[in-house]
Order: sequence, then structure tokens, then C-alpha cells
Amino acid sequence: YGDVCEPGDSDDDGWPDADDNCPTNSNPGQEDFDDDGTGDVCDDADGDGVVDAIDNCLELPNSGQADSDDDFTGNDCDNCPTIFNPDQSDVNGDGAGDFCQDDLANDFDNDGWPDDPAPPGVPDNCVNTYNPSQSDVNEDGTGDACQPGDLDNDGMPDADDNCPNAFNPSQGDVNGDAVDGVGNGDACQIGDSDGDGWPDTADPPDVPDNCPYFPNPDQDDWNNDGVGDLCQNSDGEGFTDFFDNCPGDPFPSQSDEDGDFRGDFCDNCLSTPNGPVLGTCFFDDESVGGPCESDDECGGGPTPGYCQMDQEDQDFDMIGDVCDPIPVPEPGGTLMLMSGLGTLALLARRRGRSSRTTARA
Repeated sequence: YGDVCEPGDSDDDGWPDADDNCPTNSNPGQEDFDDDGTGDVCDDADGDGVVDAIDNCLELPNSGQADSDDDFTGNDCDNCPTIFNPDQSDVNGDGAGDFCQDDLANDFDNDGWPDDPAPPGVPDNCVNTYNPSQSDVNEDGTGDACQPGDLDNDGMPDADDNCPNAFNPSQGDVNGDAVDGVGNGDACQIGDSDGDGWPDTADPPDVPDNCPYFPNPDQDDWNNDGVGDLCQNSDGEGFTDFFDNCPGDPFPSQSDEDGDFRGDFCDNCLSTPNGPVLGTCFFDDESVGGPCESDDECGGGPTPGYCQMDQEDQDFDMIGDVCDPIPVPEPGGTLMLMSGLGTLALLARRRGRSSRTTARA
């Protein structure tokens, strides 16, 4: 329609000036990329006097519109102002256009990282495979893109590696906490002071080492108090229960006359071994043989026998069977009498040892 029919349309673009987002420049499409209410052909975001529609540097004022390489990117905005590069490619994101980086002439995979740059440039960590991010999860200097399926390059595929981000060809897992052979390998469990495969500290639901300063991969804890046996010191005399030959009673001297690893203070048979590391053969006819460490050593007696190593005391008189003249309970009151005498005898022996210990101190 002519101007007579459309009064108030200065640029003759079909939009009345009152509704036109750029009434002085024809723009029938009313383009407004930044939605600021001013049409692009009138907009001048950087305020340099050149409207955005023809400005070759939208974000920086450049009223002169200098463009040395004629790529329609003004020199002030061009990441490579001397070489034609309208796409402004900068793969490695260092601010310098790829065409202006001489090192990139030596970039086999064209990822923006030079294969062999001049110092102090950083070389591509995977020269044959496009990897602009240069991801290197295990920080071994070789990009992940060059370690497909084996990030730590230890010869174990990531899917089967119990520590895929750390070189561990042995796949050590002392505490056996890997699930189907994957995850929790020793190399991935840092903070393990004693090297037993259990971390010193752990967030639930993981479980920390119950004895962080002594290797105990089996985490034995006989009394289930949360403290491993190797670290437990029930009687407080300075020896942990594992090494204490009398763990229930304070006995700092740890003397052991018969060498059975049952301390004299706790031993119900002082001169004849019947402890956890050395016993004595005991036969069905109540006769006693020599020292032993297993039942196999007690087959040559007059009757069947076994190696007694657990302080057995069948008549409960506190005198071990292997040194008790009458080890088997007798009928009636004899058992009670022997038990009473045995108790008094053992208490007397203990008082005697206590007196000698006090005297030595």
C-alpha cells in the first residue's frame, strides 16, 4: 500500500512507526536477536555508532571497522587478525585462533594441541587421537583418548581393573573388598597406615580398619567391641591381647615357665605345657606323654591320646589335667574336696608369685 494509505510509516516497511522496532530503517521482519525492543538494524550494542546489522565487532566499540584479513570480523575482535578465518576456530581455547598458531602446523589430529611445541608450549597428550579436552584422569601424562579401556595402562581392562585410575598390574586387594574383582583395590585405598587393605577412616557404609597401626587383614575382634585384637589391651598392662600371654589379668612380666604362651599368672599348670602354642600329650588312661604341637604327635602312647593345649581341667580344681595327679572327677564329695584344695593351692601359688614380683620391684 502507498504512504497515503499507511500514514506514519517513515521507512516504508509496512510497520507503522508507533509499532516499528526500528522506524528509521526498513525491517519488515522486525528482527531483534537480543530482544531488547530495538530492531537489529537500529541496534548498536557496543555504542560505536555502527548498528549491529553491519558491525563487524558487535561486542567491542570499533567505529573504524578495521578488518585486515577481510573475514568480516573486525581486528579488535578477531582471534587471528592477519589470516582469513571467518569461523574464528580456537580448538584449544587459548584465545589465539588456530590459523595463527604456528605450532598447529604440527598437529596430526587437528585438535588444537601441537604435537611438538616450542617451549614453554604444552604438547598434545594424545597426538594421534582428537582430544581437545586433553582429559587425563590418572594424570600419567598420556591422554585418556590414547588409553581406551585401560586408563592407567597397567594391562588390566578398566571393566576388570580393581583400581582403574592407578597403575596396579598386581591387582592387590589385601582385604578382599573388591566387588567381582572391580573397585577397592589397594592402590585406590589411600590412608591405610598399616598397609593391610583396610582404610584408616571411612564414611558409612564403608568400614574403617579396627586396628589402623598393625596389619590385620582378617580384622579379628574376639570380643566384638570394634577394636581389633592386635590393638586390644584388655588388662591395660602394656601388651595388646594378641601378644599378651595372660590377656585377662595385668601381668607385665609375661613370665612363662613352661613356654606354652600361657603366662604363669594365668597358667593352671606352671611346669607342664598346656597352652596355645605348646601342649602335652594326654591319653585316655589319664597318663601323660611329652610336649606336642598337634594330635598327630600323640599316637605312640599305651592308649589313644591327643595334644592338650587349652588348659583343660576336667575336675574343675584349677589344676590342669596334664599336671593333676587325679585329673578326672571322682564320685560324690571327692570332686568338691579336690576342687577346694586345688583352688587354695592355686591361690597360694599366685600369692607366692605376687610376693616375689613385689620383692623384685
